[in-house]
Amino acid sequence: MIDKLRKIQEKFLKIEDELASGPDPSKLKELYKERSRLTPLYENIQEFFALQKNIDDAKLILETEKDSEMRRMLETELEESEDKIETLKLPLYEYEPGSQGPEQIKNIIGTIE
Repeated sequence: MIDKLRKIQEKFLKIEDELASGPDPSKLKELYKERSRLTPLYENIQEFFALQKNIDDAKLILETEKDSEMRRMLETELEESEDKIETLKLPLYEYEPGSQGPEQIKNIIGTIE
């Protein structure tokens, strides 16, 4: 799934680059439409990766941290990040018009490949 999320990021950034470089006017409407469709996904993906980094960092620090107050703070941050990341996984399907459930995640990501 991570590879597919990275592909969505790349596709979004490619569209941004094309729009910034003055695209062929015949492609303009299509590029704006695709960017509009991908923007919410891109934002969630960015947040997903930031949370994943927080989780990884907190786990790494917890391996060696001795201070009990710092450990409690890290454990709280870890738990909050893990809860938040779970809420980001399923809503990806909500951005596909007419979506009916988590099965749509495959449909959205499949269109990016």
